[in-house]
Amino acid sequence: MSNHSFFAPSSSERWLECPPSRILETSLETLFPQPTRAEATLGTELHDIASKCLNENVFESDNAIVDFYLKYIKKLIDENQITEFYVEKKISFAHIFATGFGTADFIGYGKDGTLHIVDFKTGQVRVSAVKNTQLCFYMFGAWKNIKSTNSNTFHIVQPSTKSTSVWKVEGSWLKNIKYKIENMLNDMLTLQLKSGTHCKYCRAKMFCPKFKTFIDGTHKSLGQSISYEELDYLWDCVKLAKSLEKELINFYIQKLSSSEKPLKYKAVCEGGKLEWEEGAFEKAKSHVMSEYLFETKLKNIKTASNILEGNHRKGLIKETSATYKIEKIK
Repeated sequence: MSNHSFFAPSSSERWLECPPSRILETSLETLFPQPTRAEATLGTELHDIASKCLNENVFESDNAIVDFYLKYIKKLIDENQITEFYVEKKISFAHIFATGFGTADFIGYGKDGTLHIVDFKTGQVRVSAVKNTQLCFYMFGAWKNIKSTNSNTFHIVQPSTKSTSVWKVEGSWLKNIKYKIENMLNDMLTLQLKSGTHCKYCRAKMFCPKFKTFIDGTHKSLGQSISYEELDYLWDCVKLAKSLEKELINFYIQKLSSSEKPLKYKAVCEGGKLEWEEGAFEKAKSHVMSEYLFETKLKNIKTASNILEGNHRKGLIKETSATYKIEKIK
């Protein structure tokens, strides 16, 4: 079994709305494999620490992020009298999709029979437990592989935002999810692409004709009367266009190391940005012979960078990471 499911629960909010997007994304991942992000590596390390603690019935940690999560789990266990629970449980929902599986951070059964599913989030973007499709698929897997329950509650624990979110699953929402699943196969076979706010984190959106339609949005003049619904739609378009711009720049940067010749546009490195360290002006003055020389030569940070070489520059000027922009080829 590979480390990632084709229908990964963590991206289910997107592929439930647009099933064929997974086909496009998989093709893209083959052509342009993405390196593991530092945030993802850190997240894995924090999950490993948390699971080790819970498996040893330890509910505190020297790591503040993990400690926040452990204290929440401890309170959940005590308040709901949970005696049966599973940590970092690999959950299969192959009865729904042949390759469907995921790893649930915590699954516990309360004394009243309620199934509690907890997800430990380490990112900065706040996530809600309300109608959370990722936890929904963990629930389907738990029903099939552990035991079925009539009462189910989702929990999101997110120490980085110092927040938690809890939601008791509603029958009407569950019915809608099941309806979407039933229609997924037909959408996959007919390649029924669908655009919307779920496109935001889709890596294939730059190749998707439906996404272009979404970005185009409505052509209604903003000078006329416009509803909040239409304003919200346009704002989503703006945010999606911004996220697309960043991804395209990354692709142009990747092309710099290839043998292909650029056609209309190319990525240009602007280099790191120079910045004065705190209190650097006063320190810089001690390296020159007069106030006049400082004012005429060193006040300009680029000129100062050239003059203050080696050890003289340390603690005075810092350089930020290189940035890129896209320029039209002349």
